[in-house]
Amino acid sequence: MFSKRYMQIKRRKFFFLILILFSVPCLLSSYSYYLLITNKSPYILKLVTGTADYLMKGQNISNYNINLNISPEKGVINVEGDINVKFLKDRRYIIFLLNDGLKIDSIGYKKAVSHQQSPISHYRIWLINLLLLPEKVKKGDDLTVKLAYGGSLRALGFSDGYIKENEFILRNEDLWYPIDFQGLFTLNVNGTVPVSITPALPGSIINKLTENGRGKNFSWRSKRLVTGFALVGGFFNKLSKSINGINYSLFSPIYHNEDMEKTINDIILSHSFFKSQFGDDDFKNLTVIITPHGYRSYNHGAGIITLSKTDFPTIAHEIAHNWWGGTVYVDLLRRKGDGGQWIAEGFAEFSSLMAIEKLYGKDALLKEIKNENFNPDEQRIIDSITTFDNLMDGEDVKINNQMVYAKGAYVLIMLREIMGEEKFMKAMKNFFSEYNYKIVNSNDFQWIVERIMGNSFSWYFDPWIRGTERLDFEITDLNSIERGGTFVTTAKVVNKSKINIYAEIDVMAITENGKEIQRVFMDENPATVVFNTKSKIKEIIADPFLKWADMERENNFVRH
Repeated sequence: MFSKRYMQIKRRKFFFLILILFSVPCLLSSYSYYLLITNKSPYILKLVTGTADYLMKGQNISNYNINLNISPEKGVINVEGDINVKFLKDRRYIIFLLNDGLKIDSIGYKKAVSHQQSPISHYRIWLINLLLLPEKVKKGDDLTVKLAYGGSLRALGFSDGYIKENEFILRNEDLWYPIDFQGLFTLNVNGTVPVSITPALPGSIINKLTENGRGKNFSWRSKRLVTGFALVGGFFNKLSKSINGINYSLFSPIYHNEDMEKTINDIILSHSFFKSQFGDDDFKNLTVIITPHGYRSYNHGAGIITLSKTDFPTIAHEIAHNWWGGTVYVDLLRRKGDGGQWIAEGFAEFSSLMAIEKLYGKDALLKEIKNENFNPDEQRIIDSITTFDNLMDGEDVKINNQMVYAKGAYVLIMLREIMGEEKFMKAMKNFFSEYNYKIVNSNDFQWIVERIMGNSFSWYFDPWIRGTERLDFEITDLNSIERGGTFVTTAKVVNKSKINIYAEIDVMAITENGKEIQRVFMDENPATVVFNTKSKIKEIIADPFLKWADMERENNFVRH
C-alpha cells in the first residue's frame, strides 16, 4: 500500500518535472518570438537570420517569374511564381524566407533537364521555409520551383510595408516573395491591380483592363541582375524623362506638393555624375517614388527607389546604392558582419558628399559634412555591424548608424587625403569594376587599395573599421614676431591619438586682412607650421575643412 502510494507520488513529481521542463522552453520561445516581431531584440533576430544564412549557403535563387494579384481593399496578395535555383554544392533541400502572413498553397519542382514536375515536401518555422526534395541535386545543376501562395502581410518588427485600401508598399524586408539573400537574380513580373491604382515600376507597361473591367494588368522585366525589388502602388502624378538612353520616372502622390521638375533633375544629375565617377550601373530604367506617410527613403535594388524627402543629399545617397549594395553586393544576413554594411551605407554616404562637392562646391560640402558626427566615446567596430543592427529600434541603432554612415563616410574621406585624389578614385573604380555582381567584404576593398599603393594598409583599416580608435588634433605653442613688416608665426600641430596620420592636413590662419592656408605633413608629432603674413594673425585652426574624423574639435584652434 505504502509502496503503491509512493510510486503514484513519484510519477506525479516526474510528470510535473517534465511539464516544467517543457514549459520553460515554450515560454522562452514565445517570449523570444514576441521580442523578435516587436523589434525589441536584435540578438534574437540576428540569431534567426544568421542561422538561415548558414543553412542557405550552397544555393542561389537566380531567376523569378512572378504573377501576382494585389487587392488593396482586402489587404491581400495572391502570387504564383516560378523560381529558378542554382545549386552551388550537392544537397537535397532548398531554404528561403517568406512572410509568415502568407500561406503557401501548392509547391512543385522540375529539373532544368526535365520538364516533368515532381512532388516536394514543405516544412516551415516562422519565416524559414524548407523544401525537401525527393532526391539530391548535384552541384552546378538548376532546378525550378513552382509556388502558389497568398494572404496578408504580417508586420515583422523591422519592416514598414503595408497594403491598404488605396495604396501599397511591398519591399524586400517585408519578405513578400521567397528570398534567400544569397546573390543577384533576374526578374519578370506580371500583375493585376485595381483600375484606380497606378503601379510604380521601372518602365512598367500597363497592358489592358481585366475581363471584368475592375482591374488592369502590368508587366515588367529587369534588364540586368538585381539584388531585390519592391512594388509600390497608389494615386500618383508621374513625370518622365529620357537622357542618354536611360528612362527616369518620378511618381509623387497626388495630394503631395512637390516640385517634380527640380526633383527629377536632381535624380538625373546624381545618376549621371556617379556613372562618370564609378562606371555604368547598367540600369536603363530608374524609378523614384515619393512615398506617402513619411515612409523612409530606401533603394530596393532593382532601379526602384522610395524617398521620404527630396533634398539633394538624400537623393544622391539612395541613387549611390545602385553601385554600392545594388551592384557590388554584400551579405545581408551575416551575424557577425564583415564590413558589408559599411560598403553599402558608408560608401553611399561618401558618394553623396562627393557629388555635393563636385556639383555644388566646397562650401556646400563643408555645410553638409558638419552633419557627419559620431560620439568617439560610444563607438562600435564598423566591420562587425550588420544590416539588422541598423534595422532595429533603440539607442544602439543610433550609434550603429553613426558608425556606418558618418564614421563610415569619414573613413573614405580620410583615405582620399592619404592616397591622393587620382589613386583613390582609381581604387573606387577598380573596386566597382572587379566586384560588380559579386558579394564583397571590407578585405576586398583593402586589397584593391594595397595593390594600388604597393604596401599594406592594415595600419589604416585596422584602427578605423576593425577598431574604435579616435583622432584628436590640437594646436599648441603659438608664437608670433614681426620682422620688417612681416609677421612670422609658428605653431605646433599635435596628433593626440594613437593613430598615425601619414598625410598632409590643412592649417588655416585667420589674419586681420583675410585667410591663409598651409598644409603640414604629419610625419612628425608634433609637426610645426609657419606662416609669413602681412597682418597679425588672430586665430589658427587645424583641419578647418573637416577632412579628418576629429570629433573633439574644441582644441583645434587657438586665438592670438
